Amino acid sequence: MKRFVLYCGGAAPSGPQVGPEEAAAATRAEGAKVVAAGTGTLIVDAELPQIKRISRLLPGWSYTAETRSVRKPAPPRRKAA
Repeated sequence: MKRFVLYCGGAAPSGPQVGPEEAAAATRAEGAKVVAAGTGTLIVDAELPQIKRISRLLPGWSYTAETRSVRKPAPPRRKAA
């Protein structure tokens, strides 16, 4: 599974906008896992075909692959005496 970010891009062109609660419910109904939710965003663990189906079900919502990575900071270098 990959991690994706679903975000509300504004008003849907073909009708009313879907709220975050409804988007999370639709995401779970498609078998994907909602990892976190924020104002207008959902972080989802899903396969690419799943996320494509989910985005078609949610007018006004888009998705992108999560690219945030955690890296271990390098320790500070000591100055020569």
